[in-house]
This record gives sequence, structure tokens and C-alpha cells, in this order.
Amino acid sequence: MRLIVRKFIAALALSVSACLACSAEAADHLRISTQKTGTVTWEIALMKARGLDKAADLEIETTELASTDAGKVALEGGAADMIVSDWLWVARERGLGDKLLFTPYSSALSAVMAPKDSPIRGSRRQVDLRRWRAPIDKSWLLLRAAALRKGLDLVKSARFSYGAPPLIAEKLAQGETDMALEFWNFCADLETRGIRRAIEMADVEKALGASGQVAMTCYVFSESFAAAHKRRSQALFRHGRCGARNPGA
Repeated sequence: MRLIVRKFIAALALSVSACLACSAEAADHLRISTQKTGTVTWEIALMKARGLDKAADLEIETTELASTDAGKVALEGGAADMIVSDWLWVARERGLGDKLLFTPYSSALSAVMAPKDSPIRGSRRQVDLRRWRAPIDKSWLLLRAAALRKGLDLVKSARFSYGAPPLIAEKLAQGETDMALEFWNFCADLETRGIRRAIEMADVEKALGASGQVAMTCYVFSESFAAAHKRRSQALFRHGRCGARNPGA
């Protein structure tokens, strides 16, 4: 009987030790909500393809959503640990009392795209959209601010339609709108289809006083998450940037 008890205790101790070892070796779990057509979705896929997530001891769970607004809801509702959004939204939410933090993610910029034969031209001195109908996204706030400095209120003097980035790109390519303010990856695709950059957002930023590159988008997370998972978040930032800088390595 004593022999059986000893064997049972030894087996139990071994089992507990194995469970503790597995727990210690388990990768950190990180939930990220992304826009399906967004840059971060591509970057995380690249990280996994190159094994950078495993190298960082991370288990990244991504939830692909239809829009950036859905990601904000997921973060605020606790369904995601982190999202990528623009710093303007984070600044507004912090002003309203939300304890959100961000770290720079990308300085890749959108641009106002227009057909090659379009008379629309942009410069640091002038942003003229009065005669045009355009689908507009978040960079619209900066574009409007630059226009206001020139005495032009785009809300009152231009007509705009709104939509998801893929739909906006197709409407422009098909000639159903005069121009579009698009994400950088859609701008690159539109350029291969004969659409040119009419107004660079980098010029808009400089018109508003920027002296260098501006990180328009950022990783966003709560203060409580940052305090509890510092190693986890830093590993993502470090290895994510490595993968983005060397996509073909």
C-alpha cells in the first residue's frame, strides 16, 4: 500500500512539474484586431511567415475586421489587446478620459489620387478641391486644416462621398469620382492603373508645420495592458519593424 502511495505521489509531482514547465515555456498570447486590407495585417502575416513571432515567443491572434472603427470598438470593449489606429483618435480619446497609450507604427502616408488628365494639382502653397467630388478618409482632417489656412472650407465648398478603401479605389479607377484620398497601399496599386498622386499628404503635413516625417498611425493599447505586458508589447514592436524593413529576407 505504501509503495502504491509513493508511486502516486511521485507521478503527481512529475505531472505538476510538467504542467509548470509548459506554463513557463508557453508563448505570450497577444490579441490584435486589424482591418483586413490594412498594412498591419500584411505585416503580421509576414512576421508569421518568417517565424518572427516564434522568435519573440509570441502567440499572435488576429481578428480581421471590415473597418478601423470596428477595431476601436474591439479595443474599448476588451475583445482586443491592441489595434493600429491614428494618433488623432488616441489624442481625442485621452482628452475624453480614456487611458489609452500609443507607440509610433508607420509614417507611410495616404495621398489624393486623380486621373492623369485631371487638372487637380497640389502644392505646399495651395490645396484646391472646390470643384471636385471625392471619397475622403481620416487624413481628411489634416487636408481640411491645410485648406482652412488658405481660407477654404472644404465642408462648405466641396462634395464628398465616403466608403471602404477598396470601394473608393474602384470608383476612382472606373471614373465614377474625380479623385480619392487613399491609403498608401491602394495608392501604389492605383498608380499601376494610370492614376497619379495629385496631392501628397507629406506636403499637407509640412503646410501645417511639420519639420520631418510624422508617424500618422500607431499601435494603440490601454495603460493597464502596457503595465502588465511590457515584454509582450516590446517584442511585437521590435520584431514587427524588423520584418517590415526586410520583407524579402
